[in-house]
Amino acid sequence: MNKLAAIIIVVVLVVVIVVACILTNLPSIKQATNKHGITTGCLTLTTPNTNKNKKIVSHRVTLTTTHSRELQLVNKPDLNGISTAAYNASTLDCDGTIIYCFRVSSFTRCPLSTSEYYYKNTPSELSSTTVLQYNNTATKSTSEVVLDIPLPSTQSITLSDKKLEYVPGYEDARIVLYRDHIILLANARSDETLGKSGMYLIHVCHKKKLNMLKNGHKCRVVRLVASITNKVERESYDEKNWSPLVYRYIRQRFNCVRPEGEEPEREYDELYLVYSISPTIVLKVPEMNLENLNGPLNPIQHNCRDSGDVLQCHVIPSTSWNMHSIDADSHVLLPDGNTRSLRQLRGGTQLIPGKYSTYVGIGHFRSDNQQYYSVPYLLNKDPPFQLLAVGKPTKLQEDAIEYPCGLRRDKDGLVVTFGVNDCSAHEASIRVDYKSPLPTHPNYGTSV
Repeated sequence: MNKLAAIIIVVVLVVVIVVACILTNLPSIKQATNKHGITTGCLTLTTPNTNKNKKIVSHRVTLTTTHSRELQLVNKPDLNGISTAAYNASTLDCDGTIIYCFRVSSFTRCPLSTSEYYYKNTPSELSSTTVLQYNNTATKSTSEVVLDIPLPSTQSITLSDKKLEYVPGYEDARIVLYRDHIILLANARSDETLGKSGMYLIHVCHKKKLNMLKNGHKCRVVRLVASITNKVERESYDEKNWSPLVYRYIRQRFNCVRPEGEEPEREYDELYLVYSISPTIVLKVPEMNLENLNGPLNPIQHNCRDSGDVLQCHVIPSTSWNMHSIDADSHVLLPDGNTRSLRQLRGGTQLIPGKYSTYVGIGHFRSDNQQYYSVPYLLNKDPPFQLLAVGKPTKLQEDAIEYPCGLRRDKDGLVVTFGVNDCSAHEASIRVDYKSPLPTHPNYGTSV
């Protein structure tokens, strides 16, 4: 009898141990008190720690928000009789004039929005447009200009006898000043891309014409194609989140004879697009026709790869950065406990010059639970723009979806503009600080 009891006790202990091991490796439900975008009082699923064997990035840069505010349009246009929201705004300091570039769309996640119905049934009845807002120095008032941007060409392509359905219009434009011209980089869907998102470069005007713009201002546009992809690949996924970078340098003249009165050297702009942050892939935009407003934007010097309304951007050669290289397969720990590979870091704002030989930009990660986190990153100041540092993911406010779109410098530091929940536009004053020496500068704890 005692022997039987001992056997029973051993079996019970084994079962208890096995059950305990199983339970400790199962996801568990806990009360969410995470301040990073998780609503207090909701239940959230937490998974066991799977980061032990992953190489976690050491963050040398941090982003801190000092204060934020909502941006609003005074006259928000309706589209096709459907109410709209203004969100995902980018920003530019154009010689002291602050410009905001809004996406105004009837495709929105605002409360009481009817867009979900249209998106599931007739998405073509939804649409997006682009609006500039700025302080008009001529009229001493705020100007809001709805841009007339030609839509991508359509070819009435059908798939399986079903017409393609998508929300038309340009989305999430980033704004830059390039050779004194205001340029937008935006994405849009069309039949020629089989309903997938493609990238487009939009010429608005010369900066001296800004105060003369009227509603319905006609822009010129050209579709961008990356030389690293072919037609089949382009049709298989969306192209978006490219980040523009205006590279300014001193262009020297090496000829001994120059026109009388002309300086031997001058500042010169080149336009680059960060196609991928990690691994860092940067495209160079060819020369464009900016001055002849009656002509296309295609390159002044055509080659066999440039034709029609397509502008091919070529990858600039990269070099190794052995001493401070960042492994693209490294992982980043998100505030909600999820991890993301650096390869999943998506673009956000345009890049602007930082201190100490860098360019600074704000990208984003999307978590498993649809939380968006902003991530500062630094590139080297000269081509091929090596990735120097990746910052710690953070929230700009406390909203689920925070989509960074614009970045500019002011007297107190940096200002980032971002969309919230596909419903509203906001801006935040931020600090981006070094937490350890960068390859380009030995100082500790300095600010970008």
